[in-house]
Amino acid sequence: RNNVKQAELMQGNGMNRTSIPNMDHYFRFQYADIGPTKLWGYPQKKTLSKIPYDYQIAPLVPEGDAFDVYLIDGRYRIACACVAFLHALKHVNTHEDRTKVRVGIHDNGSILWMTRGYSVMKQLAHVVEKGPRLWVYALKDTTTEEDLYKMWKAHVHDVR
Repeated sequence: RNNVKQAELMQGNGMNRTSIPNMDHYFRFQYADIGPTKLWGYPQKKTLSKIPYDYQIAPLVPEGDAFDVYLIDGRYRIACACVAFLHALKHVNTHEDRTKVRVGIHDNGSILWMTRGYSVMKQLAHVVEKGPRLWVYALKDTTTEEDLYKMWKAHVHDVR
């Protein structure tokens, strides 16, 4: 807690902000308009044109530095993971910095992960930590920005 400088929390439709006592100065809450939602925050129109920007990209636009860790939860997890890695690559200066960046995907380790298709991330990143519900990835040395962009484009409307 003492080393946390800032955390970015993305909030989609149908979700309530949770109050975190004594932590408000660490968090910036952003609202993403993904249109009307169904149960569990799934958008009714998953291909709505504003979703890729409002939900996947906009939260990172004002951030001038890479984060050490990006946590992905909610919708569009593969696309958001790709955007997180792209954001990090834009702001790191050395190969060593690149190898330190981590992206965690929630529910990746659950029984549903095989049906949700999160393992596609293994094409571009190594699993460096496996928990029962969270897998943490680090980019492979061979992964390029173009590779990440292509995967993002392939999953931009994949709500999983």
